[in-house]
Amino acid sequence: MKKTFRLFVYWILLFLPITLIFSTIFYGLTKVNDRHLNQNINKKLELNYIVDTLGNKVKLNFESKITIIDFWFVGCAPCVSEMRQFDSLLKGREKEISVISISIDDSKYWKTPNSPFLNNTVSNWKFYALDSKSLPNKRKYLYDLFNFKLVPANIVVNKEGRIIEIPQSAVAYIKENYCYKNWILYYWSEVVFRKDYILLKVMFIPYSILFWLIILIRLIIKKKTRKTKETPVGVVL
Repeated sequence: MKKTFRLFVYWILLFLPITLIFSTIFYGLTKVNDRHLNQNINKKLELNYIVDTLGNKVKLNFESKITIIDFWFVGCAPCVSEMRQFDSLLKGREKEISVISISIDDSKYWKTPNSPFLNNTVSNWKFYALDSKSLPNKRKYLYDLFNFKLVPANIVVNKEGRIIEIPQSAVAYIKENYCYKNWILYYWSEVVFRKDYILLKVMFIPYSILFWLIILIRLIIKKKTRKTKETPVGVVL
């Protein structure tokens, strides 16, 4: 009975440290691997056919230390969810970060008051669009340039206009690099211990299966070893 109780205690106590260690290692390896495999890293950003809300052609300027190019469209819920957070994240970081949100919709579909969340109060967030007249198929244009299949899609460039990162989430990139001291603290705070604890809930089932499987295998091996020791050995006269 005591051994069974002890196993249950270990099962519960080991869950958090094991989950933290292995999920953090996996997250770190994924970051390195994604960056290594992306062929656009360190290339000069070549992006044309950009227009402002009046339809005038625009040349992109990169004034901050890094600039995030954020591609979106009005019907994209994840895009809008991220953009609602830009205002607070960019405030006070004018020299460090700028965001240029480029819509694949015509600007008439998203100009305020159609999209009130675009009423930003910061100078380091600008809104442009891909020119419909020059680009009949905007999604194909982005796919041919950057292999983007879905939006939101993001590109991070330095002051020289060279691509340094292609993150899945602009908000996550800003938080990870500018709101926390390092990526491990970001991962623990924003992913592992987020309010709904979704990662811990998801990890608990495979962890439990693996834990009890190891215990079962150990018991089987122990039982076989004990039987081997107890088997009498014949004596040759």
